[in-house]
Amino acid sequence: MYKLSTPGPKYRACPDRWKQSTVIALPKVADVTNLGQLRPVSLTHTFGKVVEGRVADVALTDKRPHIDGHQFGNLKGRSTTQYMVFLLDAILKGLEQRNTVAQMCLIDFKKAFDNVDHGVAVTPTVQPAAVISTIVHLSSRAGGGGRNTKDKTSWLPPHGVAFPDVHLDANPIPCVDIAKVVGLVMNSNLTWQDHVDHIVKKASKLFFMLFKQGRLRQHSNASAANTASVSTRSYNSYIATLTTFGLPSLEDRRGQLTLSFGEKMKENDHLQLLPQRAPSRYQTRHSARLPPVRCRTERYRNSTIPYVTRLANK
Repeated sequence: MYKLSTPGPKYRACPDRWKQSTVIALPKVADVTNLGQLRPVSLTHTFGKVVEGRVADVALTDKRPHIDGHQFGNLKGRSTTQYMVFLLDAILKGLEQRNTVAQMCLIDFKKAFDNVDHGVAVTPTVQPAAVISTIVHLSSRAGGGGRNTKDKTSWLPPHGVAFPDVHLDANPIPCVDIAKVVGLVMNSNLTWQDHVDHIVKKASKLFFMLFKQGRLRQHSNASAANTASVSTRSYNSYIATLTTFGLPSLEDRRGQLTLSFGEKMKENDHLQLLPQRAPSRYQTRHSARLPPVRCRTERYRNSTIPYVTRLANK
């Protein structure tokens, strides 16, 4: 495996056997009656994942300086969470101006791994020049998978034209009030209610899948009744329960997680989301603080970047 995954003059291609995946079907409902009620989960060959990891390190070292600064995911310091913070901050900051409307065009490829030509990913590795063995591996890994690629054409309107005129394969892209972007459910009012409902439903489905796989055991009726009785009798108020069990409140928990996320953003050299301090020759007692973010609306004031800035300045 070491020889296969080490780029060099005698570099070998990825074996076809390591391109195969194991597909496991998980039920979505209690009683499965058709294939649509099964969720397929694909597991890549372990040896293939190890080789991909080693080749990816070499490829990223060679290509990292040429990657767009707004590319998120699969890169250290550029998580999809940071992408959503970047996206929402850009939208909310733009909406701080009066008489402003935000429009966003979202395109998701159905079965992208099967329908998108992997040559799209291999071709950019040639310019600028990359490690030859890396190109060989990527070309080998992309081939032999039995994919049936499809070409798509799109048309975008000139600046100032409404988004209903956007077309994909001659079909107009419809306008929607709710859309899911990288796991976050966004609505046209930029409220969180739809996302909270989605998270609750998703958690319920995950518990159901774990139960069906035998990882969770159903409690006896007596134990469940006893637990419900104790919980009802000892629950007086939200604050009293938190104090009894030594749990942090949701507000405190949000502050801790947000501050931790802000510290990671300050260490990110690739994307500057937090306001930058103006250079000065003088050292004052407030010189270590971040410049405050001006907010006209309460919605933007409660968003991530202004909230992190206030926490960091305390």
